Amino acid sequence: MGGGYARLNFGGGPVHQVGIACAAIVALEKGYAIADMTAFRPGQTGDAPDLIISKSEKRDDPGSGYKRWFKDQWRVEVIDSNDPVPDWTADTAKSAGYVDIVKIEIAKAKKGCNGESTPCIACLLEYCRERIP
Repeated sequence: MGGGYARLNFGGGPVHQVGIACAAIVALEKGYAIADMTAFRPGQTGDAPDLIISKSEKRDDPGSGYKRWFKDQWRVEVIDSNDPVPDWTADTAKSAGYVDIVKIEIAKAKKGCNGESTPCIACLLEYCRERIP
């Protein structure tokens, strides 16, 4: 992402918020653009994602035979240990216009390097790097 700002909306508790921030950092490291998440407001009706990441690339357009720019989007959901794990699937993602849904399950990140019950930030960043394509 060249220049600009990542506008994030941090919902949930402190661990969930750190998870969103870590996912955003890793997405930017991997060259993704981050959608303006401030358009989604807490309490807004509908299903607000934690993060929407995208990449644009030039590919063959099967209809025209020419190359054109395509924008692929992924929905990123950070799941805290006390959240119920939603039943999101690849089909759910595709029907909503996403390539896939990336689940960052904080409980699956390596637990506390120093005996804590929650993962440290380094471990959470490492887990995000494994999960985000």
